[in-house]
Amino acid sequence: MTGSSIIGSFLGAFVVNAYSEIMARIIKTPASMFYVPGIFPLVPGITAYRTINAIVENNYSEALNNGILTLAIGGAIVLAIMISSIIVKSLFKCSIHRNIHCKE
Repeated sequence: MTGSSIIGSFLGAFVVNAYSEIMARIIKTPASMFYVPGIFPLVPGITAYRTINAIVENNYSEALNNGILTLAIGGAIVLAIMISSIIVKSLFKCSIHRNIHCKE
C-alpha cells in the first residue's frame, strides 16, 4: 500500500499542477489559484498523525515507518509539481516563441 500511495500522490499532483499551469496561462491568473485547492487533499495528514501518535505511545518503529511514508509522499508531491511545471512551461515557451531550440 505504501508504494501505491506514493505513486498515486505523484500522479495526482502531476495532473493537478499541469492543469493549473495550463489554465493559468489561458486565464492569465497565478497557477497557485488552481493547484492549491487540488494539492491540498493529497497532503498526507493521516500518516503524519499516525507518526505523532506512535511517538506518544513510545512505538518508535511504527513512528519511523509512518514518518518515512509521510516524507516520501510529500517528496513525491513536490517532485511532481516541479516536473510538471518544467514540462508545461517549456511546451508553452516553444509554442509561443517557435524559436530554433524547440523541436516541432
